[in-house]
Amino acid sequence: MERGYIKLWRKSIDSEVFSSEPLWLLWSWCLIKASHKKRFVKFHSGKGYQTVCVLPGQFIFGRNKAAEVFSWSPSTTWNRIQKLSEYGCLTIESNKQYSIITICNWNIYQPEEETILTSNEHAIDKQLTSNEHAIDTNKNVKNEEEVIKDIVVKERQIIPIF
Repeated sequence: MERGYIKLWRKSIDSEVFSSEPLWLLWSWCLIKASHKKRFVKFHSGKGYQTVCVLPGQFIFGRNKAAEVFSWSPSTTWNRIQKLSEYGCLTIESNKQYSIITICNWNIYQPEEETILTSNEHAIDKQLTSNEHAIDTNKNVKNEEEVIKDIVVKERQIIPIF
């Protein structure tokens, strides 16, 4: 399995899925299982080995294998995955051997990784950022605390009246 991460959105806390511990556990597992790129998956099914192409946001699902992961019955596992489908979290394409689960809006919530900067690009970016900081800072302008202090001092001075 490849290393990597998924993005978890804060608004998830307001969802129906979050309010149910088993559904949240299953949903989190689905996000982690989903492929982040197009790839071909070889697995054992009732008819020997099969190879299936999965796209970003998809994974091969078998209720029996998933039930083992969660220590649930296969029927409970299937009912819960269908509940996630009813909530619009995912879609299920099934045949007799397996199902392909597709996470809805995968490309919105899990966009492709940003390009990693090379060391030269990083150095240039760092230099630009430090120049921007220098431009943003004008040492001839007093900060707010100094201005307020000056005003208070002037108000306390006794000005002679002629």
